[in-house]
Order: sequence, then C-alpha cells, then structure tokens
Amino acid sequence: MNCPEVSYRRGLEHNYIVIKSDNLGDFQTRMLLENDIPGLLKLQIKNNNNEYEYCYEISSLQPISRIYEHREIGYQNLTVILRNISEAVKSTRQYLLDNDGLLIIPEFIYADVESLSIKLIHYPLSSSNVKESYKLLAEFFLDRIDHQDNRAVMLAYDLFKIIKSDSFVISEIDKLIDSVDNSSDSSTIVGKDIQNNMQLSQDIFISQTIDKEVPEKATEKKKSFFGMLRSGKKSNKNSMYDNENHTFNSDTTPRYDELQPAYEEEVSNNVLTKDDECEVYGKTVLLSSGNFSASKNPRLVSKDGKKEYSLEKLPVTIGKTKDVVDIVLKDGTVSRMHASIFLDDTGRISIRDLSSSNGTYVNGVSVDDIPMPLEAEDEIMFGRVKLDYFE
Repeated sequence: MNCPEVSYRRGLEHNYIVIKSDNLGDFQTRMLLENDIPGLLKLQIKNNNNEYEYCYEISSLQPISRIYEHREIGYQNLTVILRNISEAVKSTRQYLLDNDGLLIIPEFIYADVESLSIKLIHYPLSSSNVKESYKLLAEFFLDRIDHQDNRAVMLAYDLFKIIKSDSFVISEIDKLIDSVDNSSDSSTIVGKDIQNNMQLSQDIFISQTIDKEVPEKATEKKKSFFGMLRSGKKSNKNSMYDNENHTFNSDTTPRYDELQPAYEEEVSNNVLTKDDECEVYGKTVLLSSGNFSASKNPRLVSKDGKKEYSLEKLPVTIGKTKDVVDIVLKDGTVSRMHASIFLDDTGRISIRDLSSSNGTYVNGVSVDDIPMPLEAEDEIMFGRVKLDYFE
C-alpha cells in the first residue's frame, strides 16, 4: 500500500510530523483546520514556496510501533488501544471525514505512553486502502501479543479474522469492541464463536508448549505462532485443548520442529509481502526486530561514575517512565520516552531522539529523528542529564 513520505520538525515548544503536498485539499482540510476533533492529531498547514506542509502536532506522544518496539501487548492494553482507535474512527464520521484519510498504521498511530490515549493522523489527500491498513495493524498486534495471555491472544485473533474476511466493514470492529465492553465475566474470551476459537487456540497457542531446550529459536517460535494464526489451521483428532477442563494437554501438543514445515509453506504463500507494507513501517520493523548483541562493552556512564547502564542488548530506550523504557532517568527535563540507542543498518551503534521536549545532544550537537552514530567517549545529553558513552 502507498504511504505518504513524512519528516519531523521540532519547534520551540511543540513537535510535528510533516507531510508535504502541492495540493491544499478540499472541505475535509478545512474541517480539520477549524475543529479540534477527538482522537485526531491537530493539523496546521504552512505554505512554503507553493508547497503545502501538513503539520500534525505530536508533542508528548509516541507511535505505538515505538512504544511496543520490544515489549509485549497484554489484554488490557490491547482493549484500550482498540477502543480508542474505534472512538477516533467514529469521530471522523461525525465530522463527515472520509475514512480513507486515516493512516491506521502502527508507525502513524500516536499514543500517550502511560494512558495509551490514541491520536490518529487524518490526511485528506490520502488514497490508502482502509482494509489493508487494518490488516497491517492486526499483524502488528499478532507479532507483539503476550503469548502467555490467553485473552489477548484470542482478541488479537478475533480482530485478524474479522479483517481477513472478504465482507469486512469497519463496523464489525466496533461490534468486537462492544463485546469486550459488555462482557460480564472477566475470564470470558471475546468473540461470537468462543468454543470454535478455543478449539482453534490449541494449534495457535504453541508458545506455552514449545521445546524449552532450544531458546535460540525464540524468534522462530513467534513466527510459527503467527503463521498458524494466519493459516487458520484446525486441530488434529487428538486435541491438545481439553474443552471440559479448559486446559492444554502437553502430551498431545505438537513440537516446534513438527510445526515449522507448515509455517514455512504458509510464509511462501503469504499474500501480504514486504512490498505491500509502507516504506516507513517496513524500516521500523528492520530496526526493531529483536535484541541484537553489540560488540565490545558499550555502556553509558554518569559523570560521577556511580551509575552505569549496559548497552549490550539493543535497542535500548531512554526516558523517565518506568516499565515503558529500558533506562530510567529521573529528571524533569527528560521526556517519558526520550531517545533510543540501537544498531543501524550498517551495524553501528547509533542514537535517535524520540521527539523529546528538551532534545538529545551528542557533544553539543542536536540529534533529530535521523540517527547519529556514536563514538567512544561521546558525551550525550538527555535534557540536562549528561552521560558518557564508552565501548
């Protein structure tokens, strides 16, 4: 699918994601400019030599692709995200905006890192395919779901199944969300055909039962889990899910090496190839696909030498919000998600700013969204917190 090219801009008090166009748009653009629409990022338009810049304010927000770059999504957070996206979509209808203008892609879905309050981008000139956008979103959830959370697994699968249907309409997602809201039993799995989904879960929920003696195949396990979801493979005669006792039967659970051939065949027939993904989203996947072991002994050290933060496994996120970032810096000038240190495409350890309020600096030079390679003994400043980088 086609995604607009974006850039990022830091103002004195606000940060923006910018989309350039030679077209000013129509009444939808005016609607976005003149109204503060719930669930949508506020829009400003600037004219730069007859080229229009659609500027969406993203101050204090992060895309969900970054928030869950190397974290798993549980049931509660998944329901909050889906419910907020649903409410934002309803807002577009109330203001007579075209749903095709919504960029429902993880890289462009912005959220508060603590409350997960969602803000979407509505780009009036977009020609995005809503179904393909939702399909990418559903795959994003399946890739990052907490495999130990049965309800999260089943909700993610229900979402994927609805979107994959040839008769998919957005209102079906609203019904799914309503079924979550109206559930009186917190242990109930959402979805109309619960028993069928439980039966199907015996084949897809393999992450609990894969041979624990091969930890190096953890990434492949998740792929196989995802492949089973996509294929919708039914259970064997000897069920590994006991419907009467609602438990998994470990003796009849297929091993990873038995499931891998089926997964590889599924991938080869995958209808959503890498070429179908938007460029920005694809890059994010490449930069964040797992933990990479860096060479030497990379670390950040405080000026007084009393604190040391290891960078041996990347990516690492720096900020002040516990349980959201990897390195917590308790200072008022540090943003909740401030910066990220990772291995770039060339294998070098680099740093990028995450639209922080007070900026990130390396040896006094401001770091923007464009990654900056790090060298030994560089001084990095997050807000007013200074740390030295060593290898």
